[in-house]
Amino acid sequence: MYQKEDVIGFGAVLHEIIERLHNIDPVQCVPPDEEPGPNDHVVAIATPEIKRLYTLRDLIENEGVQIVDKCAGAPSDEQRKCLLKLGRMYKTVNEALWGEVELVIPDFALKTNGIRKDWQLCWSEKEEPACDIEMHVLRIPLPPELAAMLEQASRH
Repeated sequence: MYQKEDVIGFGAVLHEIIERLHNIDPVQCVPPDEEPGPNDHVVAIATPEIKRLYTLRDLIENEGVQIVDKCAGAPSDEQRKCLLKLGRMYKTVNEALWGEVELVIPDFALKTNGIRKDWQLCWSEKEEPACDIEMHVLRIPLPPELAAMLEQASRH
């Protein structure tokens, strides 16, 4: 069981992320190997911020894998604490990474975004959502008939 002093605060995670981002040398930024696919539309090259976030996310993931490999399925309390912190950092950096990509790619809610070889940013059309609720959550426009019906109903 974790003690109160073992809990990693979000502020500490942000502080470490900012520090690590600041310390990433552009030479450390290695692009993915994956070539754009036949359905990918390349629209831009990654900004320096996207490159650093992508690199930091990979570094955090590799740190976590190394800890898991060392503990062989039975992590110590210190390893658990470190994995918890790395997990929070990974989630935060991943959200920031895709937020930056979405700023570069217009109409991101209608697309699936990707980073490919040579730092190419691309998009592919999203598959049809399973239901209207998913359409609303993903900010996908409603079918015109449904939108008109809802607009008319709201006037009454």
